[in-house]
Amino acid sequence: MTLTAGPASEEEATLYYAGLPSRPRLVYRSSTTPWALPPDGRPREKELYGATTHKLNKVWDELAPKVVRLFDDKKVQFTSIDIVRFQVEDDPIGPPVIWVGVAPDTVTSEQAKVVADGCLSLLHDAGIDDVEVEFRVSVVWLL
Repeated sequence: MTLTAGPASEEEATLYYAGLPSRPRLVYRSSTTPWALPPDGRPREKELYGATTHKLNKVWDELAPKVVRLFDDKKVQFTSIDIVRFQVEDDPIGPPVIWVGVAPDTVTSEQAKVVADGCLSLLHDAGIDDVEVEFRVSVVWLL
């Protein structure tokens, strides 16, 4: 099992989700794949997809309460948890991501890393090693 990467730079935090309508701010991502702004200075745009055919969906009903308990144990509050995939421009669609929304200024990258590592451990125990974990700033509005 690979442990997660370090905190995002200011540039990455701001531009990582370019292309998504809400342009959320990245708090933390477990992927160790380096992120860099292309030489032309234009961030590569992402599109959001469901991850409905991945094996994670078969075990999510059993795994989700464990994930929520992990968040509770670490005293990290979330606004949403989604299972998604991203496609960056013409690249193939990426791996499934447990995409965690957190309220502004409530979770540090260090706290997110601890929880992300815990999520990856739970996934590993369930036989799933090809999922990433990302935290973003997300405000939920009740309509």
